[in-house]
Amino acid sequence: MGSHGMRQPRVDNARYRGPTLTSSMHHSAAHTRRDKDNFQKTTRVIYKMIQVTHHLENVAVSGGKYRAPISLQRKSKELEGLIRPANPSDRTLLLLQGNAKNWLHTTLQILEEHYLSTLQELGDQLKRLRGSDWTEALAVAKAWGRKNLGRKLQQSTLDLSNSTEAPPGTPNKNKQCAAQEEMNTTATKATGPWRQEKYLIIGDSNISRLPEITHKDLQMESYPGANIYNAKQMLSRKTKTTDTVNKVILSFGINNKDCQPKETTIKQLQALVRTAKATFPLAEIYIPVINYSTNLTQQQRDNLTVVNNHIKKNLQHLPALREEDFHTTADNIHWTTDTGRKILTSWMTALNF
Repeated sequence: MGSHGMRQPRVDNARYRGPTLTSSMHHSAAHTRRDKDNFQKTTRVIYKMIQVTHHLENVAVSGGKYRAPISLQRKSKELEGLIRPANPSDRTLLLLQGNAKNWLHTTLQILEEHYLSTLQELGDQLKRLRGSDWTEALAVAKAWGRKNLGRKLQQSTLDLSNSTEAPPGTPNKNKQCAAQEEMNTTATKATGPWRQEKYLIIGDSNISRLPEITHKDLQMESYPGANIYNAKQMLSRKTKTTDTVNKVILSFGINNKDCQPKETTIKQLQALVRTAKATFPLAEIYIPVINYSTNLTQQQRDNLTVVNNHIKKNLQHLPALREEDFHTTADNIHWTTDTGRKILTSWMTALNF
């Protein structure tokens, strides 16, 4: 009974669900722990991305020109001298040397595919952690990279992203499809004067998946990351007009998978073909139908289907591989080595190289 003779209301703590100071403190502490744990996970994922990118730069063969790590070069030399036939002819010695070089190239391809796949997986993990302040985590991960990898770590490896709006590795579709974009990869760098043989294959990074062959009249050039617009710019700005080339294959398009096909990609493709005909006036220009993974998003597949329909209807083209013969690595972009071999065989058979 209160001082005024009135009963005070009783609070049933078992039923009360409103906030208390104690519960708020527990909630705040739990929230802080989650943030800290998320930050640590984000930092570790970004650091792994730096490590993997560092190793990828040491083994990447997609650029066409590469320098294998010293350790693998030594192993290739060992393999070259491992087999010692009696009274070897010059041809036999040349074949053994080629066998060792093929081993080295295939090994680098396997490592490159592994690191690309790992980067894709890490990128997916990072997207799931987007609630964390990844910008601060990136700064910490870079510090770890400088400490642990030392002088071997290149600045390009640390430049995972110039954007503070999305995690590293998140594609910028506006930049990717803009009509005025510049090449955003090694395709920006001139590769020196082309030999410009009778047969020329130019394409994105998947051209490096084609097997190395000895053909005195065939030249293959790979431009990682290049899309159709990039190819047109490269031909118009960096390629001299020549009448020595008879047949040209322009293998681009997979990097246009996120672009609007009618508004952007097809117009750029038409411009590419016009530029190629002006650059190689006596050559036949071929556009391969774009093979793509069924694991791409529905929108990406729809975009490429529209482009392929245009290619098959309006351009001199090379047929795609059958779906059961076409396979990519885990990133759903890069051809497997076996797929590259099948595609080159298909092209050479169709064009009678």
